[in-house]
Parts: sequence; C-alpha cells; structure tokens
Amino acid sequence: MSAATSARVVTFGTSRGADVAAVDCSLDEAGRAGFTLVAGTVTVPVQLRLHGVHQVSNALGVAAVALSSGMPLTDGGEALSAAEPRSR
Repeated sequence: MSAATSARVVTFGTSRGADVAAVDCSLDEAGRAGFTLVAGTVTVPVQLRLHGVHQVSNALGVAAVALSSGMPLTDGGEALSAAEPRSR
C-alpha cells in the first residue's frame, strides 16, 4: 500500500527490515513481553507491564508514531516500559 500514497510511510514489526522493529521478544514469568526496540542503529530494551506477546505489536505502533513525531527512541522505549494497564 505504501506505493499508493505520497505520504511518508513508517513500517513496524518483528522483522529487522521494518523501520521500527522488536527483536529478541520474550515473556517473563508473569506473561509480560520484553524485547529490544530497534530503529536504524539505535536499540533500546523494553519491558512491558502489559500481559501477552500480542502487546508487542501495539507497542511498536506507538513507538513508530512517537519516533515519527520527533520523540527520541530512548524516550519512547522508557515510556513504553513505564506504561501501565488501564483495566484489569
């Protein structure tokens, strides 16, 4: 779909080919995802406080928007690690 727009496209996913990627994903004993956030040559460790590996994709979407808006990747990684669930 990126070929169909003149807008800037930022990709995210678990592939190193993505503009914003998660590598080395794992779950802790409570089922919370941890991963290394990668954008270009910058890497940041992230330990989510949210349960489930499916939260990695959500976190990557947030990181891609934050990075595109000018937030440094390190700040984005810290914010993701600090985010807490809003519901049980």
